[in-house]
Amino acid sequence: MATNTDGTIDKALAAGAVVRLQTQQGEGHVVRRMFADVEADIYLLVDSDDIYDATKAPDMVPMLLEQQLDMVAATRVTSEQAAYRSVHRLGIAIKQ
Repeated sequence: MATNTDGTIDKALAAGAVVRLQTQQGEGHVVRRMFADVEADIYLLVDSDDIYDATKAPDMVPMLLEQQLDMVAATRVTSEQAAYRSVHRLGIAIKQ
């Protein structure tokens, strides 16, 4: 099992998740591995940093199906400035 510093692996295992090792660091490598290893009609990705409100997922999945969408994405909203790199803050400011 991989070593991690934030306890994510232990929390995931305790919640009943299947945890797999991805030796290359970074979210992109993990997502690519997930798509290669998991066969599903719908993938639900939730960041472990609680920046996105995971309780909204039950509303997003029916929207995806009913409107025949390819993807539904949440908006990252927080007052914690450390949650955003400067490039993210710029992108959010442009969208608003």
